[in-house]
Amino acid sequence: MFVLKTSRKNTLITILIALFFLLSIIGLFYNQYKTYKSINGKYKEIAGITYSKIDFQYFYQNYVQNFIQEDYAILDYLKLQPDVDFSKQTHSDQGDTWENFFIKQANNDLVENAALCAAEAENTSFHVSDKELDAYVENVKSQLSEKATAASCSLDQYVSQVYLDGAGFNDLKSAIILQGKAMKYKNYLYNQVDLGKTNICNYYYNNKKNYDLVSYRCIIISTTDYMNEVSKEFAKNGHDASNTLEEDILSEAKERAGSDAKKIYDETTSASDLEQFAHDYASENVKKQIGTNADYSLYSNVLYKDANSVYRDWLFDNKREYGNMCIIHDDKSENYYILYFLNRQKDTAVTATYNQIFLGYSTSNSAAGVTEEDRDAVKNKAKSIYDDIKGQKTLSQSIFESYAERYNQDYNTKNTNGLKENIASSNVSEGVSKWLFPKENTRKNGDVGLIYEQTGVYIIFFSSYSEDAWYTNAKEDYQTEQYEAMLNDLKNKYGLKENL
Repeated sequence: MFVLKTSRKNTLITILIALFFLLSIIGLFYNQYKTYKSINGKYKEIAGITYSKIDFQYFYQNYVQNFIQEDYAILDYLKLQPDVDFSKQTHSDQGDTWENFFIKQANNDLVENAALCAAEAENTSFHVSDKELDAYVENVKSQLSEKATAASCSLDQYVSQVYLDGAGFNDLKSAIILQGKAMKYKNYLYNQVDLGKTNICNYYYNNKKNYDLVSYRCIIISTTDYMNEVSKEFAKNGHDASNTLEEDILSEAKERAGSDAKKIYDETTSASDLEQFAHDYASENVKKQIGTNADYSLYSNVLYKDANSVYRDWLFDNKREYGNMCIIHDDKSENYYILYFLNRQKDTAVTATYNQIFLGYSTSNSAAGVTEEDRDAVKNKAKSIYDDIKGQKTLSQSIFESYAERYNQDYNTKNTNGLKENIASSNVSEGVSKWLFPKENTRKNGDVGLIYEQTGVYIIFFSSYSEDAWYTNAKEDYQTEQYEAMLNDLKNKYGLKENL
């Protein structure tokens, strides 16, 4: 009897232990499933395409990183600190937080991605192969692995830290495939645009102000320069220090500035007159900065986008001709601008075609921001790649493209092995421009350059000089405009809107 009771007791204990382990296993699998669902579960559905939380985070973080990388030099101006919580920083133009700004932009990217992927799935004459997508995933994996190594962690740890807590690289694959498919289809649509010469020339003539160069003379009469003089006179004459004193000073200074501007305008009969007036009215500070023998009024070969917004529409009016003059008063700055039009012409500067590898300065620790150590690491890596390329016995464009396919981080040229065609000097950074367009344009096919810029490092393989800048820029804008029209048609077709 005692043996029987003991046996039953032992059996009950065994069952309870087994049940405990079973519940533990069920709990473990449930937690894993719960984690999986929080990462890979449905987050948004757009045009029949399901996006998970990790998909959204992939697009979000990519937009943030590209934005910071491209605008690194003006982040202080934008009042954006990469190492401070975005939800606690206000976007200066939007009046909203930077976090909400980035979320909206990521949503816009999702909309474009969904439209392109849905259209690709329906297009019977174009299809992105599994082989192409596998290669794209491997390329992204290679780039993220290098960033993980720089951050002294594994690839999965890097993905968890940067994109979504608990996620690994395999969780990113669906987003990368969607991104690769959309980029391939985007290139397909771009190539559908008819770039015949007639279309480009018609587009140029309808948008001439964006591509022509204007030369002119301008004198700036600043009300601020007169305020110090007026203040001293008021003080000397015992002007009543009332609440309107500052307004009275501004009013008097504005009147004197306007009077002098009118005098210059009335007495100018030629461009040389304005040049002399510019010398007479230049402040000592300006003379120190520019030089006493400098031409203070001449502005040569200025593009519309680079001209002062206060008067550029007057300058680029199609009716403008040599000798036209005007005075324009800016209510915001209280400046008076006396303008003398000289000429307008097409931008006939040559353009360049080349391949590039861009390595952006990225942080190894998001909390610390980009440090000098991070910059040095990128520079050293770029120098190593450059030396390897230069060490090739026979260097060709195809060999350089194989390096670009592996290392290039530029979002816009990732899918084209770094190819940049017919690029004008005004459309690249200063350092790249100086290298591509030295005096008398002496670059030759096969030249390779290493250029350090504020946002990162460029390695460039030069191919050739080609079309005039006005034609190239008009063609590029026309192609982009046509693509945007096709994209909007797709969004309308699938009933998509920007802000989800």
